[in-house]
Amino acid sequence: MNDKTIKFLQELADKFGTTTERLWGALLHQAPISATCDLIWFPVSAACLIIGMKMAVKGYYAEEKHSETYGIPVCIGGVLITLIGMVMLFASICNTEMIIAGFFNPEYWALKQIIK
Repeated sequence: MNDKTIKFLQELADKFGTTTERLWGALLHQAPISATCDLIWFPVSAACLIIGMKMAVKGYYAEEKHSETYGIPVCIGGVLITLIGMVMLFASICNTEMIIAGFFNPEYWALKQIIK
């Protein structure tokens, strides 16, 4: 770490009334927890994509058959859920570096959090 980062970490530790070693240790323990939470978003976003696409297709074909139970609202809901899933998946993919760092290099993860 450079002097600027160490100074910032010392100021932060003083603000919380603790030592820099304890604060650094807490950040190192938080790294795999945060990585696990971020990793959970992959299957959640995939589920949103699958459910949203199925809803959109089901609504489209129901509207095509002039069904009373489905139709345009289901199709629009499916498209919206699919878009939400796509955004979540994109965010998860962009965060892949920090997920890997959280598991295999928690010092790097902690340093990135301090720099933020």
